[in-house]
Amino acid sequence: MIQLGKFSTVQLTKRILTISFCLFQSAATQGLFAQSAVNNSVDVQALNTEAEAASLYTLNFTLPDTLQPDAVLEVIFPNGFDLSRVNLAGSATINGGFKVSVQGQTIKVSRKGKGVLKYPGDKVDLKFSTVVNSSRSDNEHLIIVNVKKVDGNSPPRELRGLFAVSRKKLR
Repeated sequence: MIQLGKFSTVQLTKRILTISFCLFQSAATQGLFAQSAVNNSVDVQALNTEAEAASLYTLNFTLPDTLQPDAVLEVIFPNGFDLSRVNLAGSATINGGFKVSVQGQTIKVSRKGKGVLKYPGDKVDLKFSTVVNSSRSDNEHLIIVNVKKVDGNSPPRELRGLFAVSRKKLR
């Protein structure tokens, strides 16, 4: 216990500020005040990156919002990719099964309502096949993932990822 008679107001204020700073610094280094940063990028991995090749795609991303058991994920591919053969989706991190549909350049992956909640900041993956790569080979292809809430009132959260398609090998 500090005896107030021995300290001036200035000394007491300095002591309180020093103790407060030490406590704050300790709490900050332990992450007590840290707020999880929302990473809205998607890591896109194609099993076969060759132009015009059929490939399995894996997307890895961090959830910006809670993913309900009946949520919908929309994956938008750039023009030139053939999605007509996409009929299967899976995940090592999102359970409960999926229903997959394709409309134009969008793959709609609906959770079937049986999986567990996934929370903001959870790292998840989504795999689907079979996508036929674009004939355009470059590293500027953009994929967009919309995480939609079931309530229909909230706008989707958009995540983006760049990926490359390599030149077609001459055989």
